[in-house]
Amino acid sequence: MRPIQGWALTLLLVACAACASVRVNVDFDPNEDFSTYQTFTWFPRPQKETGDYRIDNPLLDRRIRTAVERELAARGYRKVEDRAPDFYVAYHLQFEQKLDVRTVNRGYYDAWGYYVGWPETQVTQYDEGSLVIDVANARDKQLVWRGVAVGRVRTRPKPEQTTQDVNEAVAHILAKFPPETK
Repeated sequence: MRPIQGWALTLLLVACAACASVRVNVDFDPNEDFSTYQTFTWFPRPQKETGDYRIDNPLLDRRIRTAVERELAARGYRKVEDRAPDFYVAYHLQFEQKLDVRTVNRGYYDAWGYYVGWPETQVTQYDEGSLVIDVANARDKQLVWRGVAVGRVRTRPKPEQTTQDVNEAVAHILAKFPPETK
């Protein structure tokens, strides 16, 4: 693993979060009244150390927190520090190594017009990252909403690309918050 690129790999969301390869999924408690939510703060417990330098990165933590706070503010929620919030927010990162296996037919047409071909299998190893954003109610700190973005991790991104990827991933996840309830 290349040490400098490690934290950048945390940019779990491929070349860009808008790409079709990034999948976003949301789950929530249908009995929760999200319309009462106006204020938030970060969950009081610090993020657990994972031992993975790509995830345990203060620069990346700051990028994610800034993006989440900006997206929530854009939806009308206020961050509070000095009083009890309506909800708490937290995030989690995870990486998993994956294999991409593709078989293609290679070949050519000979002088008599016959196709001479053979299959060729290509195997590529890559990291897939997951960014999870959780919302817990302030009453009992129970999880009421979870958004997950999963995608291929970009290798060797520049800091600007990392910031862009984080911003886009968070925007895609929080575009589904609050959930539409009936």
